[in-house]
Amino acid sequence: MAQDNGVDDGSTVVRENQETQEPKPDSPPLVEEACRQLEGSAAGKVSVSEHSQKDRFVKFGKGGLIKFRSRQDFIAKCPALFPSEARQQQPTSSRATSVMDEPPFWEPDVPMKPKWETDPYCTNAWEQDAKRKKLWAETADLQDELIVIKEEIEELKKKWEPRRVLMRRRSQRSNDPRRNEARKTNQAEDLQQKEREEQARREQEREREQDDVRLHQLEDRKHQIEVELIEHGAKLVTIAHDAKEAMEKKWEEDCRPDLVEKRERKKAEEAEKIRVMLEDCNPFHHLASRGPEKLVGDAVNEQERPGFLPWPQDSADGPEPMVATHDVPVTENNNLKNLKVPEWFRQLDAEKAIPLTKRTPKERYQELVNRWADLEAESRRADAGKTKPVWDKNYHDEHPDWPTETQRQGGWWRCRSGDDASKMERECTACHSAQSATARGKKPAAATATVTAKEKYERFSAIIEVYTRREMELDKQAALARIYAEEEAAKDQAKLRELSRNVDWRAYGYDSTEDYTSNQSQAGPSQAGK
Repeated sequence: MAQDNGVDDGSTVVRENQETQEPKPDSPPLVEEACRQLEGSAAGKVSVSEHSQKDRFVKFGKGGLIKFRSRQDFIAKCPALFPSEARQQQPTSSRATSVMDEPPFWEPDVPMKPKWETDPYCTNAWEQDAKRKKLWAETADLQDELIVIKEEIEELKKKWEPRRVLMRRRSQRSNDPRRNEARKTNQAEDLQQKEREEQARREQEREREQDDVRLHQLEDRKHQIEVELIEHGAKLVTIAHDAKEAMEKKWEEDCRPDLVEKRERKKAEEAEKIRVMLEDCNPFHHLASRGPEKLVGDAVNEQERPGFLPWPQDSADGPEPMVATHDVPVTENNNLKNLKVPEWFRQLDAEKAIPLTKRTPKERYQELVNRWADLEAESRRADAGKTKPVWDKNYHDEHPDWPTETQRQGGWWRCRSGDDASKMERECTACHSAQSATARGKKPAAATATVTAKEKYERFSAIIEVYTRREMELDKQAALARIYAEEEAAKDQAKLRELSRNVDWRAYGYDSTEDYTSNQSQAGPSQAGK
């Protein structure tokens, strides 16, 4: 008998259908009949369609799907849908009488976690969707508040426009000379009427001042809401852009992992190119991200960076004292009270980028300036003392053993001394004698490896430039912050001046407009008129 619920009900009906009906060739009517029987037996909880047969899917429950291992497995589970193929796949042994006796390959009793709790992409999308909904809700609230504020502003403007015209007309009538002459007969009544009109005018002005203050507050709130709406819109655009990028990244990771690897490899190559370019432009670029110990190592240890100019070590006992060569020497006898140590030198001295031997910061700064000036003067003097290249060619007489036809006629040249030189060239005493080498101005090999004054000066300048640029950036940020603060203060003062024009300072107990403005500037523009 068929059961009321469950998938086993459908399998029982399929077995009964196999026993009672003779298998027939596949045809659409047979498929539709088997589907109707399967749907009716499972009380509408299992449905099979022709499309699901091709994709090996069975719709289960409310929109759920069950996927079979293969088409053969689908035929074995539902033989009524494919009688001919099921008959061909029917086993000959009596051991497997029914395929449906086996337990289903899916496990409906095993609890499964939602995808957004296991997949990081879904978790991120869930969080972004929550942020987006929150921003939309806040945006809707701000828009509602903005509509109310705009309506109140319009009401205040309409409220006072007719009254201003009426007050202007009353002032014109009170200044009319003919009206004044007609009312001279009853001066007492005129005085009382004037007092009543003056009192009404003061009340009207007081109410107008309060409405003006309220109008300014509403305008400020309106501007603030508009700024917040712009920020919310920018955040929503950013969330949408991030979601699009995450979706594209997820698709590439699932479908095209080669693109991800190619992009990461390209980013690494670009970063390496930028790093090499910075090091080529500024060889001291790596000093900014290292500690004092490494910094000293870079400056002193020549074995740490091959090909990098080491810090000059003149002797084992320390650097030799330099003699000042500039016109106004800065010596230790000078007064250090007026010497101001810059901020970039404090950072340089703390990180020990240049080794200094003095005790106090001012003395070390003075030592740095002295050494820098001496190196500059020495490098300039060395450049000025350079002469033209020494003439190192010698005159040779005519001889038939010279290697070339031109040399056999005699002349000026420099004989070779390598393996490719001829015997006559190697035995030439004019070119290979010790006297000729000394006359040509050759120096020993050890002297060519020393660091010149120009190289020392360039190293000094490069290190100092790193720290001065860093200090310049800090000064720039401080200057911009000060400019911004001054602009904000100017805006506040402008608001106070605008409020003071429309406020009666006598009503608030002040002696003049300046007293009212100064008091409100201390309280701030938000407290003006309260």
